[in-house]
Amino acid sequence: MSRKIPIVFIFLILIILVLGNCNKVCNNDFSKEKAKVINVLEKQAKSWNEGNLEKFMNGYEKNDSTQFITQKGRVWGWNNIFKKYKKHYTDKKKMGKLNFSEIDVRFLNKNIAQAYGKWQVQTDTAFGSVFSVFLRKNKNNWLIFIDHTW
Repeated sequence: MSRKIPIVFIFLILIILVLGNCNKVCNNDFSKEKAKVINVLEKQAKSWNEGNLEKFMNGYEKNDSTQFITQKGRVWGWNNIFKKYKKHYTDKKKMGKLNFSEIDVRFLNKNIAQAYGKWQVQTDTAFGSVFSVFLRKNKNNWLIFIDHTW
């Protein structure tokens, strides 16, 4: 009986060490993926600030199920979202300078992430609010498939 206690104790220690190591590996994997998700938003801001809506739209999944949701309603489809942007932002001056801040990323699983934070556009005046986007990992690229911008 006294021999079982040390064996059980050693077994528990091994489990704790294995799980602890797995947790570190998983967090490292997600920290790399988090950087990739944030990079999508940074590329979008850079493209926006260059006045390049086409490059800005590269951050979205290019299909009919992509959604853009605002207080005014929902727009379905990459092409329709692009048309909406082109209608409202006809030149670089109207686009102003876009900045994302306080970005946080949560992973729902290894292929779906939610990023949220604040956005601000500076033109003659500043305006902004909050956003929440859902991104899906396609091969090695993260792309937005649902955008809630308020």
